[in-house]
Amino acid sequence: MTEAHIAQSAAKFERIRKAHQSEVAEDYVEMIADLIDETGEARTVDLAARFGVTSPTVNAIIQRLAREDLVVSKPYRSIFLTD
Repeated sequence: MTEAHIAQSAAKFERIRKAHQSEVAEDYVEMIADLIDETGEARTVDLAARFGVTSPTVNAIIQRLAREDLVVSKPYRSIFLTD
């Protein structure tokens, strides 16, 4: 495989990873909004149950969403969407 093929393959998978991250972010933002509408709050444990993942997985995604200014979250508190 040539360097050009390797670079092309790497670029393709980078685009796929970015698209997947965007989809996951959208899913989490929508679920947070749904939980707030249904129960008045969105908690890590509720997101983990709804998505069938562990709390550490949810925490990692929430931290990423917070870095992107999509949510506000404090330890042991509910998760809130930003404007």
